[in-house]
Formats: sequence, structure tokens, C-alpha cells
Amino acid sequence: MQGKNIWLLLGMVCIAATIGWGDDFVWTGAEDGLWRNPGNWNPNGIPGAATPGDTAQITAQGNNPYLDSDIIQISKIIIDSDAVLDLNGYSIYTIFDDLINNGTIQAQGHESLASITEIEGTVEFYDTGTDMLGITHFTNIIIRDGRREFAGNPSTQLLIDGYLTIRNDEDINEKGELILYDSSSAIVGGDVTLTGGNLSLGPSAIFTVKGNMLAVSGNNDTILELNSSAELTVWGEWSATPESTNFWDDSTVTLTGETGSVIITNDNEFGKLEISGAYTVTGDLLAATSIEITGNISFEDFLSITTPELTLGADITGTGNNDNLFLQVDDFDFFNSPSSNHVDVGATGIIQITPYTRDSTIEYSPNNSSIADVWYSSAWNNVTAGNFIIGDDDGHQGNITVSNISGATYPLTVSNSAGTGTNGTITILNNYSSQNRMLTLNAGAGGVVLDGGGGAAAINLGDGTGAPFIVTGIFKLKDLTTGTITAIGDSGAYQGISLGGGIAVQGNGDKDLTLNAGNMNITITGNVGTNAAPVGTMSINTTGTSTTLFKNVDINTTNTQYYNGIFTFKGNALTLESSLTVTGLVTITNSGVFTSTAAISSAGGFVQNGSGENSKNEIGAGITTINKVLSFAAPVELTGNVTFLTFNETENTGETGDITFTKALTRDNTARTITLNAGMGDVSTAS
Repeated sequence: MQGKNIWLLLGMVCIAATIGWGDDFVWTGAEDGLWRNPGNWNPNGIPGAATPGDTAQITAQGNNPYLDSDIIQISKIIIDSDAVLDLNGYSIYTIFDDLINNGTIQAQGHESLASITEIEGTVEFYDTGTDMLGITHFTNIIIRDGRREFAGNPSTQLLIDGYLTIRNDEDINEKGELILYDSSSAIVGGDVTLTGGNLSLGPSAIFTVKGNMLAVSGNNDTILELNSSAELTVWGEWSATPESTNFWDDSTVTLTGETGSVIITNDNEFGKLEISGAYTVTGDLLAATSIEITGNISFEDFLSITTPELTLGADITGTGNNDNLFLQVDDFDFFNSPSSNHVDVGATGIIQITPYTRDSTIEYSPNNSSIADVWYSSAWNNVTAGNFIIGDDDGHQGNITVSNISGATYPLTVSNSAGTGTNGTITILNNYSSQNRMLTLNAGAGGVVLDGGGGAAAINLGDGTGAPFIVTGIFKLKDLTTGTITAIGDSGAYQGISLGGGIAVQGNGDKDLTLNAGNMNITITGNVGTNAAPVGTMSINTTGTSTTLFKNVDINTTNTQYYNGIFTFKGNALTLESSLTVTGLVTITNSGVFTSTAAISSAGGFVQNGSGENSKNEIGAGITTINKVLSFAAPVELTGNVTFLTFNETENTGETGDITFTKALTRDNTARTITLNAGMGDVSTAS
């Protein structure tokens, strides 16, 4: 028996009295789990039955205790570690001293627990009740059955200092569920684990998890639901397995990464997703409205980001050997300065972008100013990839514009030809340069566009070993004064410049083009300009220091080449397999063989001035100038019946055009006819 001093103030006299207060009972659970069985207690008796001054200590020995009636009054209840007290639907109305919970209290939720609003230890809810004991501040909560509801207000939060676990026990039909009603808020200091249970945030509810958010499958599907404008913030790891989330489009999940290096494992669609901390991502990132990434994320092998709007304000880094980054977005923007963001999937990795909306094109709006229908990035010097693909074979198609790229460090392949009937345009705006790295552009019907924006534009791939420029699809010159392509290498074993779809022009400007391949080859396959829209001045240079014979140029088109200016070639070998129409002077400076199998028409004259022991001309079709000189400095071998004409009576300007053969004029093994018409000019051949 213990005593308690009660001080009474009578007039001016203080009197101290000691009143018997109660016994200390220890649970043994020797006979069963019934609280009101005296045989389960030491000493034998029932705490709180005879006097409100009793103390009940629940130990982990024997059967777990459960109430079978209400406890009206008791002094203290102590629940030891690993011990369990089941309220079983009954209440404890008054606790004079304290409730110390180091173990677990099981409850249906509608019980009264002495008006306590804050409780230590673990509270485990079960059965079909919706209440939570009237408590708003817990240490740990387990919801294993039934639906719990919290309807707070701005001044009342649900606080859980430790963990929250919502599960579905296999022997119970109704799984656990926690609902935060409209505008309610809750904070969990530890992990939230959903194992077959549900967590639902009502409209505008706010839920903060300072630990990890783990949603895994139980024997029934786990559901994590965020209704309209609900906000879920997670400091630690995010892990959600398939069919475990149901997010309204305007709900927001924010991952802060405040617990250190953490992981995102996800295969479900968010509404709005904000990642502000450092995360390693496993799986996919999907959001119906938008994704904002302002914390560095890394992935290994494959990462898919799918959302209408993507804002990037940090690094995305692949850590594997062959990393693939797949972006399916409509609108793309950078957070703050684009130059601070680095997307790196390595030299052999692939970045693929397709529109989120099938019939849309990708829009990137730097600094919130709209640039419609393009992928555009002034930060391309911070995008590292071996391959870059726009569009896919499933009908998603976009256009790509890269602008003012400086010092790209990896070979880059840009493919934009997927999708039936799509344009698939690739645009180089102003300049692209690399550190001796190959650039391959595979365009669709929209072609590869070199856009000068009214001025000059250049592609410079450096002078290292094997840095070719390869285009599949038509190559267009747009709003350009002068375009320059430089792909110089020290080994002629590589293709220098290959334009596989010919050359076209559009917009304003002279649209002059200079091709410089150094020791490497130049190949143009396809039409070059039109009579109505000719290319400007063409300058082709493949003169390097190499003594190999790889420095060759082959122009193979199905129609006439049109140039509104001069045409200049300087290199080893030039092959013209289609007609050439030029308004200016044609100059061929070949150290090897110049081969022409189609007619050449030049209003400005034709001069072949290549020399050296290997310089030679094999001419199989006629050459016409308009009262301008036509001359060959190297030997000429006729491979067809040829007419050399410098006189045009209908365009007689009073000038004369001489025809000159400085070296030998011969034929191949077939009899050939040659016609020389210089009008009033002179015709001279080697003696």
C-alpha cells in the first residue's frame, strides 16, 4: 500500500495528512488475457476496481491483456517495452497520474483515453472504427484494419513523431486506411509504410513525411491517393510499386532529399512532381501535369521522364556504361540559368525526346519567353550524349533546334526521322562546335537546317582524327549569308562531310556554303538547289597535309545543281555525276582526278588549274560558258562525246571566251567526237 500527502489549508493552519492511495499491480497473464481476472495480476486483484489510486504495470509476459469493461479511474498505467494493451472498444476515463507507453496500445479508435492528446509508444488501430482516440500527437501509429479519419484545421495538426504503418493483415477482410480530410495537415517524423493499406489526402490536405515513403503491395492493392490540390512532401526515399498511387492532376508531391543520399523507386503517375534534393532514381518519373527538378538526380542504365511540362534546374547524370535517358515532354524549360544544368549520359549513352502529346512538337521556353514548336537550348554545351533522338516509331514526333554549341565533348548522333509522314526537322542555329568529335544528323522530311538567322552560321568539328559531319536527309541553308562546315581530320580513312539528301535553300541571304574536309572525303548525294532557289557561292576544300588519295569529293544528284555565285573546288579528286549550273566562275583545283559525267554550265567561266603529276581531267559531258574563258591546266581525257562552248550568240556581250588546253587532249578506248566553239575567241591545244 502506498500513501499520498494531501495538504489542506484551514484558516492559517496547514495540516498534512497521509491517505492510503492504492496498490502496484504487475501483469502476469498467467491465466488468460482478461483485465478483470484477478489471477492475471500480482498481487492478486484488479487494478482500479477497489480504489482509484492503483498503478497497473503491463509486462510482456503471459497473455496480452485486453479490457472487457470501462475503467472509470486509475492512478497510473505503465506499458513495458514489447508489451501490448488492447482497449478492445472500452475506455479509460480518468488517469490521475500518467500513462507511460513504452510498448503498444491496440484500439478500435472510438474509445476514450482520459482526454489525452499526446501519447508515447505505438498505437495500433484495428476494426472498423474511424476515430483515433481523440489524440492528435502520437509517437508511432499502426493501422492494420479499418478506416481512420482526421479532420483538422490550421491550428490542429496530426503529429506522428515516429513511424506510420498502414497495412492489411491477411486474416482481416477490411484493410487499414487513413484519411486526411479537406485542408487537414499531418507531419510524420519517421517512415510511412503502406503494406496493402490505403492513405488518402483530401482536397488541399498537407502531409509531410520526414522519413521514407514506402508503398508496397500487400494481399490487397495498396492505394496512395492525393485529391485536388493535396500536397505530399517526403524528405527521404520514395518507393511506390505498380497500382499503388492515385494522384489528381493538380496534387503535388515534393521530394526534398533532406535525409541524405536517397532513392526514388516509382512506376506510377504523379500529378505534379517536384524534386528539390539529391536522388538516385530507379524506375520512371511520370506526372500528368508537370515535373520540376531542382536537385541533382542520377540513374543507372535507363531513366524515363514523362510529363507535359518539364523544368530542369539541376544535373541529370547516368552512372552506368550505356545509359539511356528518355524524355517525353511538350514544354521544356530551365530553372534559373540554363548553363548551370548538366545532362550527362556518357559517350555511348542515348538521349531520346518525343512530344508528350502525340501530334504536338516540343516547346522549350527559356526565361518564360515562348519559342514554339522546337526543342531549343542555349545550354547544349552542357548536354553530353553519344546519341540524341527526337521522336519515335509510334508517331510521337518533334523538331529540334540546337543553338550556339561550344566545345561538345562526345560524338553526337541526332536522329529525328521517326514517325510516318512527319517532318522531323533538325536545326543548327548559328553555330555548333566540338572538340574533334563526330556529328551525325539523321533527319526526316524536314531535313537538317543550317539557320544563320540573317547572318553567318558554322559547324566546326575540329581537326582531330576522324570527326566527320554526316547528314541523312536533305541539308537546307536558311536565312544565311555564309555557311561553313569544317570537318578536318588527320586520317583520310574517315568520311569528312557527307550530305546524303542534297542541298536546298530557303529564306533570305546569299546562302553561300563552304565545305572544308581537310584530309577527308566530301560526298553530296541528292539535288543541290533549284533553278528558282539556287545555292549561293560554293567553296569545297579537301586539301590537307596527308599524301593519301582519300581526299575526294563526289557530288551525285538526280537533277541539276544550281549555284547563284561561284563554284570552287580545291582538293584531290572531284566527281560530278549530275549537271552543274553556276552563275559565277567555276574553279577546279585538283591534285588528283576531276571526273565529270554530266553537263556543266557556267555564266562566269570555267577554270581547271590543278597541277602536279597526278592531276588529270576525265570529261564525259559538255561544258558551256557564256562568253567566258574555258581552260584546262592538266591533261584532259574524253570519256564521252563532248562539246566545249564559250560562245552564246543570244547572250552576246561583246566578250570572247577562249578555250585552252594546256596539256594533252586525249580520249579513252572509244572513238569520241569533240566540238569546240569559241565564237570570236581563241581555241588552243597543247602542241
